[in-house]
This record gives sequence, structure tokens and C-alpha cells, in this order.
Amino acid sequence: MAKFFCAVMTLAFINLPCLVLPPSHEKVYNSKPIDAKARRIIKEFMMAIFQKNYKVYINHTDAGGIVYHANHLTFFENCRRDWLASLGYDGYFFDLSKDGDSAANTHGQGGAVHFVVSQAELKYIAPLLVDDELSVTVDSLTIKPASLILSQSIYRPDSDKPATTGMITLACVRNDGKAIRPYRLPQKFADLMKSLV
Repeated sequence: MAKFFCAVMTLAFINLPCLVLPPSHEKVYNSKPIDAKARRIIKEFMMAIFQKNYKVYINHTDAGGIVYHANHLTFFENCRRDWLASLGYDGYFFDLSKDGDSAANTHGQGGAVHFVVSQAELKYIAPLLVDDELSVTVDSLTIKPASLILSQSIYRPDSDKPATTGMITLACVRNDGKAIRPYRLPQKFADLMKSLV
């Protein structure tokens, strides 16, 4: 009986339908390799917090048609702003009256509270070219009392591997016109961020 059970289980395992493995794997079990487009879709579906496409225009590039290195930061920035806007926030500024702080809002009365980039670490892996349709993602998020640390990636067309990766630290600050000082993340915003991780 035990031998029969082992034989049936072995046959069942061998004849299992194609298993989809994480995008880092080159193949699915018992099937042909996953193509680049499928792996990219799987990666975005399983891992990215936010994803948006952007077109590379000539003004993003140098004389050779390659995106200037500083403009990789621009694509990351645009993606972060679009992500925050999709969550109902005005890019980088907070209206603290929504959190019960009537002394501060986005227009400087009592001090504007917003994000500034305090650290950016980028890794350039492959060039971005004029007319590319880039896929830019927010991959992961670490929440601190007065900052966010975001992992981001840029993908070229039909590629499942990032062309650029970045680790960006956004510090929450309050500008009262006299000084810019660290400020705790507004509570409703912090709660929303925690729900995403």
C-alpha cells in the first residue's frame, strides 16, 4: 500500500500543471522558459507598490541619445509624486488640518509640512534611451517616525531586469519661514503607509 501511495504521489507531482515561480527563476516547472514580458508582469503584480509608465524625450538625454544620469532622479521623483497623488495627497505637501492641526497647512500658515530628499543612492545598470517607454516603480517602503525610505526601479521596454535602482530617503520637514526642521509624519498619512507594507 505504501509503495502504491508513493507511486501515485510521484505521478501526480510529475503531471502537475505548470507552476508559476517568482520572476527571478528562468523557468517554470515542466514547461518552457518564461519570456521577459511575462516575468515583468509577474514582478510588478507581486512586488511593486506602485507602477507608472513614462516616455523618454530628447530633453532627457545627452548628445548620444542616452538619458542623462541626473534625469534618472527625475523619473523616480515623478513616480513618487504620482504615487502620492494616487493616494489623495498633494505630491509632497500635507494639509495638516485634515489631521486636526489647524495651525499648519500646505500654504505656509503656521508652516508648510512637506518632504525633502535627504539621501539618494542610485545604481545605473543599463542605459535609458530616447523614445523608450519606461516602467518606473515604487518597490518597497520603510516607515520611520519622520521619514520614508523607498526602493524604486526603472525598467526599459521588454526587460524584466531593472535598468536603474534607487534607494531614496524622504525626510518630513516643517518650514515656518525661519527654519526647516524635522517633523513627524502626519498620523493619517503614517497609518496609510503602514497599511501598504
